[in-house]
Order: sequence, then structure tokens, then C-alpha cells
Amino acid sequence: MNSLSTALLYEPDSAVTTPTLKGYLNMLAANRLALLPPSQVIIEQTTDGGVTWTAHARATNDYKKIFFRGTNENVYYTLPKINDAPNKLCGLRITFTGMKYDVPPGTTEPNKYSYWTRANATDVERHCRLDGLYVWVQVTGSGGALKTRVYRSAGGTPNTWVAADRGRAMYLTGNPGGNYISLEEDTFGGGSTSNTGAYWNYRIEFYEDGVDGGDLPSSCGYNVLWMQGFGPTSSTSPNWIMLRGMPYLWNSDMTLRINNGIIPETTEVGNLGSSDKKWNAIYAKTVTSDNLYTKTQIDDKIANVPLHIRNSSTGTTIQ
Repeated sequence: MNSLSTALLYEPDSAVTTPTLKGYLNMLAANRLALLPPSQVIIEQTTDGGVTWTAHARATNDYKKIFFRGTNENVYYTLPKINDAPNKLCGLRITFTGMKYDVPPGTTEPNKYSYWTRANATDVERHCRLDGLYVWVQVTGSGGALKTRVYRSAGGTPNTWVAADRGRAMYLTGNPGGNYISLEEDTFGGGSTSNTGAYWNYRIEFYEDGVDGGDLPSSCGYNVLWMQGFGPTSSTSPNWIMLRGMPYLWNSDMTLRINNGIIPETTEVGNLGSSDKKWNAIYAKTVTSDNLYTKTQIDDKIANVPLHIRNSSTGTTIQ
């Protein structure tokens, strides 16, 4: 069973963050990996216990965006098999960075590491601290688990990976389900491209296994769906979700600022009127620029968008 020694929970008189505060403050509960760009992610698989790695079939920009979106989109990264059967040598590796690197277009996943260096670092994409990961997995069948380790490397020594997970393997389960991994708190990304002592890169590895490292079931399926990361602070934040846990801000007059405009879409409604007029959806769409809008202005923009109403029984769309 995945467990750590426990002690009484108490609140100190003064602290940067505590376990309880994470539930109170959006900024402390924000997903620090939200919307990580695909160019900062490498996804690979192995069938020989990690001796060699090749690109995973879903190591594409579209799938990488979904993995770090922080929501369940039912996209599965399936671990490989040997002779159509699970094997403890089969694994999945996801490496991600808080930095921007100059990588030539078309570079394959395993070859991207040669460009993830101080010499090729062009900018900081995000700089924060991480103390935990939340991973959503699916292990079908009975008795299976994903043996999981987390590592990180500093900007000055990108090929030297050290344990970030307190030096222990975790065995993740769920069909599907979420698992929390506690990390030793430290940096993710550098404050600048010259801050080579900070941990720029992180890596999480999954291997097919039995519960708590026991016997490997013969018929289990192993999948990884999505992941979030958490930590107490962020000093360089590319989006508000990553910084504050929400895509909008407001002031004392309730003037709302949206991170990237407004796109109301697929608004579910019930009965709109008499019993013979039941519509199951209203589709509306508009895009605005990144500016300040009052509630009245937002209502006006939405009100002037063409609506498409669909009859749930016939499928007919009526404008």
C-alpha cells in the first residue's frame, strides 16, 4: 500500500503554505503545469526496461496539449506490451521542461534531449516550485499497478537525473482513478537562462507491475490519461490558470478580465417552454480580445451571437 508515516496535523502561526491553506486559496491549489506547450514535452516508450526509448504513438502536439490541460479528455497513453502481454520491462516516460529551447523542426522525440541544454535555451516559459503531482491512470483487470518514479535535472546538468519523489517508487491504480505523488519541494524552470542550478526539467516514468510490486497479472491493461502539478509559489507564469487556478480576474467594481476572450459554447438547458418544445442544447460562440469588459458589455456580446437551437427528439436545427 502506498503510505508514509503520519503525524498530527497542525497549523503553524506563520507559514508560506500549509496543507489546509491549499484548500482555501486558489493560488496555492493552482495547477502549475496547466497548458504546458507541446514543444516542452517529450513522450516515449520502452520494452526493454528503459535501456532504449522510442517515441510513443501519441507523442503529437495535439495529444500533448490535452495531457497538460488538467482535465479528463479520455485520451489514453497506452503502455506497450511484449507478445501481446504485459511485462515489467514495458514502460512509458514523460519528460517536461519549464524552459524554451531552440529545437530544429522535425526532430524526433529521443533526439530532442540533445537540444535541451543551456546553449540552446532561449527563454523561461514558467518558473515555479513543485511539491506534488496528481496523475489520472487506468489499470484494467485485477491486481495490476503502474510502478512510478519521478526525477528532475538542473539546467547545467540536463542529463543527470536525480530522484524528486523522496527516493521511492509509487504504485498507481485506478480504473480510471487519480493518484497523488508527494515530491520533495523544489524549482521547476529557471528564473533566467543563466540560472543553471535550478531544476529546469522533470520526468515521470511508469512501468507495468503488480500491486505494491507483486506478481504481474497476465491480462491487465495499463494507461496514463493526464497529469497536474502543484507547488506553493510561481514567479514566472504564462497563464492565469497556472498562477491563480482560474482564467479570469475581477476588480472591486466587478469588472471582469478574461485570460483569452469569451467563447460560450454548448450551453445545456432543459425545457425552454411548452411540453412540445424541449430543446437539449443552445450553441453560441463569440471571440473577444484580451481586454477589460463590464458585465453589461459581456452580456451584450453574448446576446448578439447567433443561436442555433436543436430539437432533441428530431435532431432538427432551427435558427
